[in-house]
Amino acid sequence: MLKPLVRITFAHLVWRYYKRTIVQALLTIVAIIVIGLIHSDYLAYAQSQQHNDYVGLSFVVKWVVYLLALAWLVLGIRSDYRKRQKQAELKQVAKAPPVYASPELDPFHQIRHKDKLKTRADLVIEKHKD
Repeated sequence: MLKPLVRITFAHLVWRYYKRTIVQALLTIVAIIVIGLIHSDYLAYAQSQQHNDYVGLSFVVKWVVYLLALAWLVLGIRSDYRKRQKQAELKQVAKAPPVYASPELDPFHQIRHKDKLKTRADLVIEKHKD
């Protein structure tokens, strides 16, 4: 009873964390398959028409496009990794209290060290008491 719930939760967490990477990997795989199919169709066409002049060039183009697809995948993964690192750094910076080098740079230094703070209402009441 608990096993399917754990599996679904784990799958959801993996999908949420790696969604963009998974989609990019699937698109890269589909692109490589489509490129291979197009190339095999071209080879069949070239063989049937006896146009073997550009067969070597077609292999070069095919492998260049393969490499471009893989480069797109690697760059996408690297950019996701960098974004996660920046977000983690921002969270750490946000958790840390602000540190001022000197009291002169702190605009609220005088207010922080007062014994009692007075509001506008307190000031109005004091005026009318006198």
